[in-house]
Amino acid sequence: MKKKYTKILQQIQSEIPKEYTQNIMKTVKRYEFMKELMQKGIDDPEFPEEKKTYYKNIIQSGQMDIEDEEVDEEITAKIDEFTNNRIREAIEKGNLPKYAFKHLFKKAKKENNKLNK
Repeated sequence: MKKKYTKILQQIQSEIPKEYTQNIMKTVKRYEFMKELMQKGIDDPEFPEEKKTYYKNIIQSGQMDIEDEEVDEEITAKIDEFTNNRIREAIEKGNLPKYAFKHLFKKAKKENNKLNK
């Protein structure tokens, strides 16, 4: 790609709101669902006492509180939408060639069709 286009794309990338780039990763509890199921078993009066004790010990040990970092899909979608809109604006102004970004228009059209269903 020409240096001119690279500079424009770098400018677009630098304009991505900081609230998006700083929050692209989110912390999630890995075993939250399992912990909820164990708690339901503990609260169930018909559940065997030995399993209740076992589940209580696991929960109290903190094994179910392990956290992981994962990409926030909502934020990445917002970043994609932002950059695609800026690229479209640059194309309309004549700053970027339309032929090089045809895939954006096809992809955006497919995504919009999925959302509207």
